[in-house]
Amino acid sequence: MYKNGMLRNSPSNELIKKESQFRAIMKRLSKNWFAAVGLVIIIIFIILAILGPTFAPYDYMEMDISNKFAPSSSSHLLGTDDLGRDIFSRLLYGARYSLGLGFAGQIFQLTIGTFLGCIAGYYGGKSEELIMRFCDIIQAIPNILLAVIVSAALGTGFMNTVIALGVGHIAGSCRIIRAQFLPLREQEFVEAEKSINCSNFRVIFRHILPNAISPLIVITTMGVGGCIMSAAGLSYLGLGVQPPTPEWGAMLTASREYMRHYPNLILYPGLCIAIVVLALNLLGDGLRDALDPKLKN
Repeated sequence: MYKNGMLRNSPSNELIKKESQFRAIMKRLSKNWFAAVGLVIIIIFIILAILGPTFAPYDYMEMDISNKFAPSSSSHLLGTDDLGRDIFSRLLYGARYSLGLGFAGQIFQLTIGTFLGCIAGYYGGKSEELIMRFCDIIQAIPNILLAVIVSAALGTGFMNTVIALGVGHIAGSCRIIRAQFLPLREQEFVEAEKSINCSNFRVIFRHILPNAISPLIVITTMGVGGCIMSAAGLSYLGLGVQPPTPEWGAMLTASREYMRHYPNLILYPGLCIAIVVLALNLLGDGLRDALDPKLKN
């Protein structure tokens, strides 16, 4: 539509613009082979996590004491553990818990950190000072130590572990969003929105936040791998997801007594963790390059 001789932006035009930006980002991402490989690996693991019971030849709780520590065979692809449970089946089921902890932990910290960063970056003043001092306190404590403290206070279990993993990363997300908001809140489009009496909520979440979220996407993607590693560490200390839940970190914990004579028990879950974390880091590097406006050409 035209107004005063100029083409006025319509919802369809905005949609086309967003689609073109998305296609441009995906095109740059596809040129990065390492990022593409990382993305494929993550997709494969997500599919295996969702369809784990379909692919698993046995239930993860099914025990056969007479067949414990069995080597790899046609009936047990990766052998069995100390209770005769099929390792391959437990790895498939464990992908749900390990990936779930990684993504849920990041979603938790991203939600809280983004909200606090928006408040601090947009309003400033005493609210900014209070939020920043809160972030200083959190960042003064090492992430794994803070996760241990929170997990010990709340107890074991999936949701408590998610909270323990996410708390330590809230400050990082908050600072990133605040830093992005500081220059954006002075832009002309923000002043224009205020001049037509748009609510602060709309200005923050409809107009400023979409322009500030790009660096956080990269940080969050890489953070999923860190959460998976931290979850494995908590399980290894007996503070995360507890056996018989087949979380990869819990499998490492259960296998440490037998690692000298049966190293395969600790090799397979450790290898799964290493592959997923590597793939997430490769994808995060690719997203950083694809979203960097300096690298568009």
